[in-house]
Amino acid sequence: MTIYDVFFGKFTLSLSRFVKMITDPRGLVFLALGCVLLFAADPNNVRVNLGPILALLIWIGSVALYVSTIFAMIALFSFTQHHFGPYPIYTPVTSTIGLLLVFVCARAAISFITGDPPPDNAAPLFFNLLIAGMMLETLFIRFAMPGIFADENKPRHSPDVIRIGDQQFPVQRIRHMAAQEHYINIAGPTGTVLVRARLRDAVAQTTPEQGLQPHRSWWVSTAAKPKLGHQNGKPILQLDDDTIVPIAKARMDDVQRWINLHGDW
Repeated sequence: MTIYDVFFGKFTLSLSRFVKMITDPRGLVFLALGCVLLFAADPNNVRVNLGPILALLIWIGSVALYVSTIFAMIALFSFTQHHFGPYPIYTPVTSTIGLLLVFVCARAAISFITGDPPPDNAAPLFFNLLIAGMMLETLFIRFAMPGIFADENKPRHSPDVIRIGDQQFPVQRIRHMAAQEHYINIAGPTGTVLVRARLRDAVAQTTPEQGLQPHRSWWVSTAAKPKLGHQNGKPILQLDDDTIVPIAKARMDDVQRWINLHGDW
């Protein structure tokens, strides 16, 4: 899906890319630094009310809740775009929703711990949190995220031949591969070959420029010119030889992204 940041910079994101983003060491370091900076700046006077230990725990929990909320929203956007078509998403909107939930939960937690009712100055406190949160998120998008996904943009050498089982096949002559129990059915321009091997071992030797894996049992070559379609209400890829390839629901975002990058036919 296409997302725009606070400065209207455009980037693409999916559930798998989001998980990669927050589990990458650079992403984890940035989240940890975010907790430390929020603890130090203390935009909502949490440290004053609870002391340093509880305040740090509150900020760690708040960051975890925020990340979980964004993950849930991305899942919802992915579901609705799959069924109703693409639409733009803006981080100021998602950030405001996520930070509002964090703000309400944090105030409730502080009130529960201290035994005092929440203060009446909710609006300025939320504004402080919103500004701090959006600044950190923008810094992450602009400076940390490009490094995490830099490997996706690097030119990769495309091997001319891949080894499948005890045989070698020119990649450019493979139209698609389908797993059949302990075998791979390899389709070429002149017919098919059944080879005893694992599909994942064959796919590991290919690059995104050469093709994609829309389903755990299928790999499709770029040369087959796959196009998105639907059959019986389910998403499929239709190849130029009329082969129908299923698309796993969990891989739909990655397939759409691959089509956007490589499907220029």
